[in-house]
Amino acid sequence: MHLTKLKDHEIIFFEQCLTLNGTALSGYATRFSLYVDSTFITTIELLLLMPQTIELVVSSLDDKFYVCLVPLEDKKSSMLAISTLELRPLDPFTYGYGQSASKQQSSYLMLVDRLDFGGTLDTESPPLRYPEDPFDRIWSSPRIPEGADFEAYNRTEDATGVGGGNLRFPFAVTRSIWRGKNLSSTISFEVDAKSARALRPLSTFWYQMFFSNVVSGDENPDIIPLLYDGDRPVFWVWPTVEIPPYPRYFGAYSNDQVIHSDTFTIKIAPNETTEAPVLINAVEILGEFAAVAVRTSKLEVDNFRNVFPDFALSSLDTAGDPCLPVPWDWLVCSIELPPTITQINLTGKGVAGVLPSVFGNLSQLTILDLSENNFNGSFPYSLRRIRTLRELNLGYNKLSGELPFFSSKSLDNLEMLSLSSNMFSGTLDSLIGALGEQIQKLYLSNNKFVGPVPGNIEVLENLEELDMSNNQLSSELAVNFSKLGNLKYLGLSRNNLSGTVPDSIWNSRSLDFVDLRNNRFVELNLTTWYKNVAEGKSLDAPGIRLSLVGNQIHSIISPSLHTLERIIAAPPSLSEQLLSIQSPRTFILLGDNPWCLNDTEGVNLKFIKKYMCRSDEHENFWAPPSNDGVQTGVIIAVGMVSGIFVLLMSCLVIFFTWKMRRSSRELQQIQEVLAKDNVKPPIFSYHELKTATHSFSSSNELGKGGFGTVFKAELADGSIVAVKRLTRTKQSTSDFLKEMVNISGIKHRHLIQLKGCCVGENQQRMLIYEYAENKSLAEALFGSGPQCATFLNWKQRYNICLGIAHGFAYLHEGLQPGMIHRDIKPENILLDKNYNAKIADFGLVRPANDSNDTQVTMNIGGTRGYFSPEYALEGVVSEKLDVYSFGVVLLEIVAGRQCIDLKLPQGQSILRSWAITLYTEGKVLNLVDKRLDGDYDEEEVLLVVNMALSCLQADPKKRATMSQLVNVLMKNSNASVAVDIVNELQSQTPYLWSISEDEHYVDAYPSRQGVQGESAELALMSSFAADSQASVMVPR
Repeated sequence: MHLTKLKDHEIIFFEQCLTLNGTALSGYATRFSLYVDSTFITTIELLLLMPQTIELVVSSLDDKFYVCLVPLEDKKSSMLAISTLELRPLDPFTYGYGQSASKQQSSYLMLVDRLDFGGTLDTESPPLRYPEDPFDRIWSSPRIPEGADFEAYNRTEDATGVGGGNLRFPFAVTRSIWRGKNLSSTISFEVDAKSARALRPLSTFWYQMFFSNVVSGDENPDIIPLLYDGDRPVFWVWPTVEIPPYPRYFGAYSNDQVIHSDTFTIKIAPNETTEAPVLINAVEILGEFAAVAVRTSKLEVDNFRNVFPDFALSSLDTAGDPCLPVPWDWLVCSIELPPTITQINLTGKGVAGVLPSVFGNLSQLTILDLSENNFNGSFPYSLRRIRTLRELNLGYNKLSGELPFFSSKSLDNLEMLSLSSNMFSGTLDSLIGALGEQIQKLYLSNNKFVGPVPGNIEVLENLEELDMSNNQLSSELAVNFSKLGNLKYLGLSRNNLSGTVPDSIWNSRSLDFVDLRNNRFVELNLTTWYKNVAEGKSLDAPGIRLSLVGNQIHSIISPSLHTLERIIAAPPSLSEQLLSIQSPRTFILLGDNPWCLNDTEGVNLKFIKKYMCRSDEHENFWAPPSNDGVQTGVIIAVGMVSGIFVLLMSCLVIFFTWKMRRSSRELQQIQEVLAKDNVKPPIFSYHELKTATHSFSSSNELGKGGFGTVFKAELADGSIVAVKRLTRTKQSTSDFLKEMVNISGIKHRHLIQLKGCCVGENQQRMLIYEYAENKSLAEALFGSGPQCATFLNWKQRYNICLGIAHGFAYLHEGLQPGMIHRDIKPENILLDKNYNAKIADFGLVRPANDSNDTQVTMNIGGTRGYFSPEYALEGVVSEKLDVYSFGVVLLEIVAGRQCIDLKLPQGQSILRSWAITLYTEGKVLNLVDKRLDGDYDEEEVLLVVNMALSCLQADPKKRATMSQLVNVLMKNSNASVAVDIVNELQSQTPYLWSISEDEHYVDAYPSRQGVQGESAELALMSSFAADSQASVMVPR
């Protein structure tokens, strides 16, 4: 939804009151995420007959903002629903009184309670609105508790001379109060923040109260408002207040100290000098949370709109900001803020219209895929200006005309280009000259291109696939293919190429399939092919499949056709015969060529012709000829061999059928179990993965852990994936199912994506994940040797910190129920080709309790050094366990070393203790990885270290949430409670001591009293190793 702010007397209000109400529809589970602009508000779950109302105070970046209902990405996603949405403008002083504009811009408020005190109600009245309320707010009227030392008063006459826009509270509120029964009475009421916190983690609250003496003859009371966190007095809301005798707005006050309890108490106490009982008219309590004050830049959006006008996008999702809070489903945006559009994928969206010529304005685009639409017009020449563009796919449209002239290397950034299935015409010399060494895939088929195949294509040395089929290309094929060492596929069928098929195709070391069907070639040069066959004495020696069906081949150049005849005529092995039928590795097809009809100068070449003069590579050219004139003994011998062969094959068929049925039965059972959790992953075959990993070769091994080995695999379509092959144990099926259920259907740019699974032979269980090109964070930080030569600069490290926080914020708060990972460590943080963090290994994931209560487990899993105290000693599991582990990882990223390294000097072996020591000594920068050689942002380093220490507090309640940490890293520091925690580090030395001392350790284990610092940590780890099974201590 796109909302435009209201204006009044040319003043644009900085704040708006946004009220949303939703009711579930009968028969549907209504669950979704709510965003305002790019700020995640909460996950909504609507139940029948239980409507929800959310009231927010928000600020916007300009004269518009977006309210977004976003479908969940987990397996329980369902439809969106909203009943009403209200937007009311406020002036800057209604809320956030005395705060800076940047503070207001980076904070949102969520209503916790709004109370109108007065009356003698026995029960609470339902929420209501007062007609004269200038902001049409929703009010509740609480009842006076039994035995209270205060009572209700109501004033019947209206106030005079006060009202209109200056009165922020309605008249009905100003006329009623709660008032103490005597001068020593205290008014006390509780505020229940639990329901609001269930929607959004809130630790900071704003308070706005209204006081007005409505009792005739009373002196003006002096009061002291107090706030209690549980039973503990926290602070004065503000100093002594003198209440005036007439109703007027007294002012808005706030205090942003952190409150940890779900229920807190506000007391209105008398000052010792008061001459009248205390009173209160009304109060508003709102929880504060960080707002992401960022949006896709207006210039970027305007450029995008110019490229794709509204008529072209009418059938697409274009609601709200293109990138935030989540990108449109056909866009990919950068992770930095403000984001830019980096990928556009409109494949098969049915978009029509003239392809615009202003693509050059999208300066950060890396992938543009407009294939399978109805675009018309010419090739957009401005694309040459996008120096970041790697992939361009304009295939299967209605584009036409000659390609523009390209200057040399003007498209040298492209790795893939497809113009297939359009109506382009003209020659290709200019286009080929514009490409550079980066190009790997070039698809130009099904157009009207003319002229010869450009000879300068030889310089594209990384080209892997070239398809120019079904054009009007002519002349001889004058290309030296031996220079294209990476070329695997060459498609030139259905053209007008003529002359001799070049001998150089047999010298290409990677070429697998050459399709030259339906051209006008007249001669085939087999000089090199003959040499390869003669030396290898095998038809598979050349390793190339060549189809020349439908040409005009009259002659073949070869040193000795007789030698070839003897090689081909030699009795083949049974395996070779089967291979020729099922999966031929190499062939030459000359079907429908004149050479196959000639006598070939009287030479008897029946086997050569049977091998070459086929149109179908699956035709068995070893099939026996007619038995005319064949001796009876030979027939008998052949019959006996055939009988034995049939018997052998029958046994093999029975054996493999039994194995297949067994494997199929296991697969069906697993699918039935997964179906109960609505998990339906793609299924890969065992043989497919075996081929893709070269029989699970050690050269393809990416890593090994306690639960299995991970292999790199290249699938048949060329895509690269990672295959996790679980160890064959009784537990493997359980682990397999657990990880499938945990991660299936979850998609987030900072979580590794599950692509499928496999149930193979001998209880093989495999999970297939997206491939992370730069392996793990552990290898990048701690690795050594030529295989681990990655060096992360500071910018990359900072972005990795932010990416990890984003991923865990989604796991904890973006899913319902949230998930607790329990094994955060650098080995489980993978890095893609752009060094973006991807969280992996979900084998220990546990759902979080909806009630936000902690859980206790006896099955302690994870890795030593990353446990929080409450988890290691008591088995307590909550999201704050992940927060603690994240703090350890942050220190490792800064220091470039492992959290435990007993080879280092005493005092430095435990990274956590060393960091605390350096902090107290004011030497934090001594922690930084020496390999950075001073090339880092000191402010960012201090921010990350401070935040890491805030995550390592012994009391889990004092640790920030992941979403708060995200906002700290995004530099929205004024808006986050995490910064309040971090700021304590700068003012409270005892706080740091509580981190290093860890009272939880001492309380739980009296024998360790007096053990401090690094020794305490080592003692804890040793005890845990003794109290737990050793297997859980092994890093996976």
